[in-house]
Amino acid sequence: MVIISVLRLFLQSSLVPRIGTAKIYVYFSTLDVTVESEYVLLDLPAAVAAVGGLIGMLLGWSLRDVAQFAAKVVDKNV
Repeated sequence: MVIISVLRLFLQSSLVPRIGTAKIYVYFSTLDVTVESEYVLLDLPAAVAAVGGLIGMLLGWSLRDVAQFAAKVVDKNV
């Protein structure tokens, strides 16, 4: 109801010619509207936790490989 009143007021006031003004009419071929929304997949704490977990896992695998290599070297020397 408020939108119709504002539109009516705009149309009535735009009928009075003014110097230095122009009217622009915009027409759309269709009234279909595409709605797009965004949402956060990871917030900062979750991103830090994911990166920290990945680094910890890779570091753990590296230390395991070093330990296995050291065990093989010790077994060969004994």
